[in-house]
Amino acid sequence: MNPTPKNLRSRLGTLLANFVELAALGRTSGELWQVLGLENRAADAAAFQGVGVTARPPEGRGQAVVLYPGDGSEPIVVATTDPGGRFQVEADETAVHNTMSVCHFKADGTVEIRSRDGTAVSLATKADLQAVYDAIATTWVPVAGDGGTSLKTLFQGLPGPAGTTKLKGE
Repeated sequence: MNPTPKNLRSRLGTLLANFVELAALGRTSGELWQVLGLENRAADAAAFQGVGVTARPPEGRGQAVVLYPGDGSEPIVVATTDPGGRFQVEADETAVHNTMSVCHFKADGTVEIRSRDGTAVSLATKADLQAVYDAIATTWVPVAGDGGTSLKTLFQGLPGPAGTTKLKGE
C-alpha cells in the first residue's frame, strides 16, 4: 500500500493516541496528580509546569494533556485547564486566576487585582496618604467639645486622592 497523506494522518493519529491524550484529573495534591485517562487507564503523573508558575485545578475539575513516553508507565502532565473556571480576556491581555481571585494584566497597561466578580478601583498612593498625614500633623488643632467638626473641616479642605494610574485593586 502506497502511503497517502490521508493514510499517514491516520497512522500518525493512532500513534499519537498511544502517546498523548486529553484526560480528566482526579486528585491533584502532592507531587503526583491522578490522571483519569481514556480506555480505563488511570495513573499518577508528574505535573510539568512552567518556570515561576505553579497552579492546581480544583479537585476533580481539571483536564490535562498527558504524555506517555517510553512504555507509558510514567505519564507526565504537560498542560492543564479548568473548562468551568475560564476567565475572559481581550487581545493582548493575560489573567492569572483561581476560583476566588484574579490578577488581570490589561491591554491598556493597567493591572487589576480583585475577586473574580469584583470591581477594581484606583488605590491611594503614598503621596495621597502623606498629604493627609501632613495636614493632620501640621494644621489640625483639636477643639474640645466640637464633636470632630474641626477635623471634618480639615478633611473637606484637602484635595481628593490622586490614586494609582496603573495598579487597581479591590
